[in-house]
Amino acid sequence: LNNKESEPAMTTTQETTTAEPEKPLYSEGLEYYFYEKENVYHVAGIGICKDEHIRIPPEHEGLPVTRIKYFAFSNCDFIKEVTIPGSVTYIEDDSFFNCAALETVTISEGVTYIESSPFTACLSIKSFTVPKTLTKISFGNFFTKGLEQMNHSEIPIVNLYYNGSIDDWFNIEFNGNKESVVFWGNLYCNGKLIEDLTIP
Repeated sequence: LNNKESEPAMTTTQETTTAEPEKPLYSEGLEYYFYEKENVYHVAGIGICKDEHIRIPPEHEGLPVTRIKYFAFSNCDFIKEVTIPGSVTYIEDDSFFNCAALETVTISEGVTYIESSPFTACLSIKSFTVPKTLTKISFGNFFTKGLEQMNHSEIPIVNLYYNGSIDDWFNIEFNGNKESVVFWGNLYCNGKLIEDLTIP
């Protein structure tokens, strides 16, 4: 007789995990305006989108997205990051007005013109990337209106990343009121911090 208690049978259970659905590559639910003359779309508003990182698509319904309209994302206090595709060639004034939580702006290669002050009252911006394709900037893009009411110690330090050389930077057309150009921050050209700057 075997008085040894029989050991319980080994059983294995296979854990099943449910994969999280992949996040869409671009933000969904934005509002668009169809510009019939050029057969393109413009981003007109936030719509029902609630993304903290707004990724504007290069196309909508098979047609290019080429512009961000005036006040399109104004007062969207939940937006922390914005990525603008190269299909967008024009960013209108005050398109991101008073996006208080916005910290990071990335403008992809292809964008050629940024109108005056699309980022007015965005006091949290810390990183701003602009492409080498940029040919014209209206003043007011790398600072925010109303800074004269703040102490210098309260003004955010912005890291401005330009995807070109310092010579390319000086080839950009800057227009507007030069007296209003104020930039507290660091300029990087091709990833290198510009420490000694000679105005040509």
